[in-house]
Amino acid sequence: MIPRIPVTPPRNGATLVEVLMSLLIMSIGIVSVFSLFPIGILSSIRASQLTNSKLLEQNVVDTIRCFPQIIECAPRWQPNIAYGGYASDPPTTNSNQRVVPTPSSGTLFSPTNLYFDCSVSGGGTSGYREPVWTKISGQTNQDGPSMSAWTWTASRSPGFRDYPPDATKGAAYRRSVYVVDPLGYWYSDDSSSVTSLATNAVRTRFGSNSDGTAAYQNSISNAWALPRNHAGFTKDQAATLFSLPDSWSVAASGVPLTVSSGAVQFDTTVDLSSLSTSQIPRLTLQSVDGKYAVTRNIDVASSTPTTATLVSGQAIPTVFQTSYGNARIEVFSRRYTYFLTVIRNPDGTADVSCPIMFNRSFSAMDERAFDATATAGSDTITVDVSTASPMPLISEGNFIFDSINGHWYRIVSYGQSSILAGGVDIVLDRTPDVIGNLGIVFMPGIIRVYKFSL
Repeated sequence: MIPRIPVTPPRNGATLVEVLMSLLIMSIGIVSVFSLFPIGILSSIRASQLTNSKLLEQNVVDTIRCFPQIIECAPRWQPNIAYGGYASDPPTTNSNQRVVPTPSSGTLFSPTNLYFDCSVSGGGTSGYREPVWTKISGQTNQDGPSMSAWTWTASRSPGFRDYPPDATKGAAYRRSVYVVDPLGYWYSDDSSSVTSLATNAVRTRFGSNSDGTAAYQNSISNAWALPRNHAGFTKDQAATLFSLPDSWSVAASGVPLTVSSGAVQFDTTVDLSSLSTSQIPRLTLQSVDGKYAVTRNIDVASSTPTTATLVSGQAIPTVFQTSYGNARIEVFSRRYTYFLTVIRNPDGTADVSCPIMFNRSFSAMDERAFDATATAGSDTITVDVSTASPMPLISEGNFIFDSINGHWYRIVSYGQSSILAGGVDIVLDRTPDVIGNLGIVFMPGIIRVYKFSL
């Protein structure tokens, strides 16, 4: 008789060890997938910022080509025009007592980096013939057909500090360096109303001291931070021109009670009392089916908490006054903004750098400058941050600005200085353009710095 071999009945489940192993494998996969989410979000944000910065950079180039006075920071000479007499230094104003020559045919800027100030007390009317402008500071020019015509004096301008001489081209070859920053000028948290560089206020210079209360001055060379110029733009003009055009956010929305040609009235659920002129508020009114819309600017001074009064000359079409849908109140948020750092050559050409910023705070603490030293042949600078409170944002990949000489660099790496107590050694992306004393600004929020020669 053959013995029967017992057969193990099939199991109805898994052992505890198998369950634990399955959970371990699954948890590793889930954690790996979840770790991709923050990386993906950060990459998406960065990609969005780079895309918008590139769009804004293209706007900047086109704007400069259409309005080169942004770089020249002074009006061009015109015949038979009443000009004011030059009485004092107006470095941050686009006054009618300082002019630049008209550019030659086919060129973008005036043929010199000099400025010409009226030398006649009380001013007068210019002649009919443009002078043959001198290129030597201090010399005078006269316009018109006679010696009695109006006189202009060439100036390197106390409002635009000279760049150090180029040793390869001789001491007579001098460039000018300055910052065109209307937004920083008008929206600075500097409470002073002074507009003259003689006071060295935070508003009129790009770079503040360690506590943000005054303009920066290098403790070794005594050089002041670069002049900040508004290039003749008003506060509202600066907010529009030096920001990405579509940086708008919704402040309020709802279906209006009544709509007239010059005003839109809402119920009490919509509060417009917080609107300010600096926000450049606008109203967008949709048709009933949402297929059409009309946008008009709001006159804040004439508006009430429930009624948006429109700017004169921007009437709402009749078709929207009788049949309308939802309305939005939008404000300009200035998320993406820019300013320009300029180095003008004696022939009038310019090397322009354009930093694109995200959510700029306009705080003097973000523009603090610190003494630094650069040595020949080395891409490492030593920055004295011993007096910094709080410490500036120092991070690999961030951009830094030399507020004395007007050059931008990028941080490759950094570490504690071995030769200066309270100092930081920073390795730059290239050898510094200027050797000696620098004034380094660690400005947060810079997405990219674009450079172009014009």
